[in-house]
Amino acid sequence: MRLSTKQLLVMVNPFAAALGAKGQAQALCAVDPTEPMGAQYIGARTEAKAIKLSPEQARRRKGLFGPRDKVSVMYALRAVSVADTSYYRQKIAAGDLFEGANEASLALVIAAARAALVQHVTEGGSREEALAAWRAQGLAAVADAIAPPVAVTPPDGIPVTLAPPVAPVTEGAVS
Repeated sequence: MRLSTKQLLVMVNPFAAALGAKGQAQALCAVDPTEPMGAQYIGARTEAKAIKLSPEQARRRKGLFGPRDKVSVMYALRAVSVADTSYYRQKIAAGDLFEGANEASLALVIAAARAALVQHVTEGGSREEALAAWRAQGLAAVADAIAPPVAVTPPDGIPVTLAPPVAPVTEGAVS
C-alpha cells in the first residue's frame, strides 16, 4: 500500500542473508508485488548458466532431472528510488534494504559485509575466496573496503604481554 506520493532512496543489503559455501553474497530483495515491475529485484539480478555435462553424465542423469543451471547473483551498489510503501518500509526495518544516499548506504553495506565475513570465517570459510566472490558479483567496492588482516610481531620475536590499564594519578588525591 502506498503511504504517500513520496519516494524512498534505498540500497540493497547483499549481506542480509548468510553467505554461500564459497563466501558469495546471496541476499535478494524483491520489488514490491503491488507496484509495476521493471525489475525483479532491487539492486540485483540473477544470471543462470547452463552446466555442461559430459556424455557420460548426461546418460546417467537421463530421465531423472534435466541439466541444471548454475545461478549467480550480480549486484549494482547504487541507491535506487522506490515508492514509499509499507512493503519497502518493512524491508528497511528488516535490514534487507538501507535507506539513504549512496555514501551513507554504502557504509552500512560495508559494516554488514564485515560482520558476514567474520561469521563466514568463524564457520571455516575462506576469507580470500569470499572477497574474490564479492568482486565477481559486482561488490568490488565492498571487498576493497575490507582491510586485510594485520599481524603485528615485535622485532625481537618475543611475545608481548599487555598489562592491565592503570588509573591516572591526580595531584592531591588520597587513596
